[in-house]
Amino acid sequence: MIEKITLADQAYKVLRDMILSGELKPGETLVQDQLAEELGISRTPLLHALKLLESENLIIRNNNHRVSVRQFTLEEMIVLFEIRESLESLACRYLAPLVTKDEVARFKEDFTQAYQKGDSEEYRKVDNVFHLFVAEKCPYLDLKTMLIRSGFMTKCLIKGLIRSPEETYQEHMEILDRFETHDPFGAEEKMRIHIQKTVKRLREMQSLTN
Repeated sequence: MIEKITLADQAYKVLRDMILSGELKPGETLVQDQLAEELGISRTPLLHALKLLESENLIIRNNNHRVSVRQFTLEEMIVLFEIRESLESLACRYLAPLVTKDEVARFKEDFTQAYQKGDSEEYRKVDNVFHLFVAEKCPYLDLKTMLIRSGFMTKCLIKGLIRSPEETYQEHMEILDRFETHDPFGAEEKMRIHIQKTVKRLREMQSLTN
């Protein structure tokens, strides 16, 4: 049976991507009439979409019922990435035997093009697509649910690039190399190291603010 995609589902995905890309900025108030007009939908599917985002703690509602994009503190980001270290690394282990050579080649090409052009915005988009791919293609429903359907990965990626492409390009290539050889524990370890380095950077940023 083909799953029916509702207007609310479509609006949810568009708004989630707008939050992820930074088009809707942390702390920005969401004007519902304006959003409905921009998306070309009525308020009813928009309200359903906003409820989904609110249930994932991606948007918050204040005492005056104004809705805004959630702002994450560095401490909150550190906790999210420490959880991500375990979950996404595990997803890599389960996914590694299933990734196709075409998928690996596509990501290697996309990362390399963005890196060689020195285009941080394009690199960020490839980075987001890659990490969401790992979560969405994980073959175990419970783990996929924790990563995707809870809004967890979106929260982790919302801050954008925490480390530069110069730091992370080779790390991504090493993860993809393990996917290419269908090495589950190698892929898990390379992803773990990749995320651990980002946690270390977040802690360094936190120490500068204290």
